[in-house]
Amino acid sequence: MSTAHPDESPVEDEVLQFDEAEFSAPAPAVQLPICVNCQQPIPDAYFEINGKVVCGHCREGVLAAVHGGSGMARFMRASLFGLGAAVVGAVLYYIVARTTGYNIGLIAILVGFMVGRAVHVGTGNRGGRVYQFLALFLTYSAIVAMNAPLVIEEVLQEKAHEQAAPGPAQLPNGAGIEAQTAPPKAAPDVNRVAAPRGPLPLVVFLGFAIAFFYAIPVIEVMSAPISAVIYGFGLWEAWRINKGVKLVINGPFRVGEGAHAG
Repeated sequence: MSTAHPDESPVEDEVLQFDEAEFSAPAPAVQLPICVNCQQPIPDAYFEINGKVVCGHCREGVLAAVHGGSGMARFMRASLFGLGAAVVGAVLYYIVARTTGYNIGLIAILVGFMVGRAVHVGTGNRGGRVYQFLALFLTYSAIVAMNAPLVIEEVLQEKAHEQAAPGPAQLPNGAGIEAQTAPPKAAPDVNRVAAPRGPLPLVVFLGFAIAFFYAIPVIEVMSAPISAVIYGFGLWEAWRINKGVKLVINGPFRVGEGAHAG
C-alpha cells in the first residue's frame, strides 16, 4: 500500500489553477465629463451652471460675460441697436402702407421682435429689467413713428381741402360781399409787458406735439380694439426677449464623486 506525499495535492491544485488561466476583471475606467461650452473632457473638477457641466475656465468666462464690462457702455450700445431697429421698422411700415394703401398693423409684431433682438444683442445677450423697459419704450416709439406720418398727411390733406373750398357767393355785377374794414392800428403801449421770446415757446410746442403723437396709439386702440391685441403682441415680444439671465452655479465637483448633468 503506497502513501501519497503530504505536499503533492496542494502543489497539483496550484498547477491546475494556473492551467485554467483565470484572470480578474479590470477596474472600470472613469468617464470624464464634457464641458458643454468648449466640448473638452474635464479631468479634475467641474461646475454646473443651470444644470449644465462646464469646466473651470468656461465658468470664469461665463461670469465675466454676465457681470463684466461697463454698464453705461452696454446700455448705450443696446440703446443704439434698439433705436436703429425701431427706425428700420417704422420705415418698413411706412413703405408698405404707401405701396399697398393698407394700414397693416401686424408689422408692429415684427417691429417688436426686431427691437427686442437688437437690444438683446446690444447687451451682449444678457438682458435684464432695465433693458426690458428700454425695449418696451423703443418699440412703442416705433409704433408712434409708424402712425405719425399718416396722421400728418391726413391733417395736411384736410387743410388743403378747406383752403380749396369756394369763397362767398359773388353778386351779379361781379362785386363781392363788402369786406370788413380792418380796425385802426392802436398805438403801442409802452407800459405793456412784452411777450416772452426765446426757445421756450418752441420747447412748449414740441412738448405738446410729442405728447400728441405718443397718444395716437392709445386713441387708435379706443376706436379699434384689434389694434390693442396687435400692439400688445409687439410690446410683449420686445419684453420677453430681454428677460434677464439667471445663473445657478454649483460646484466645484471632483470627477468621479457623483453623477453630473450631461
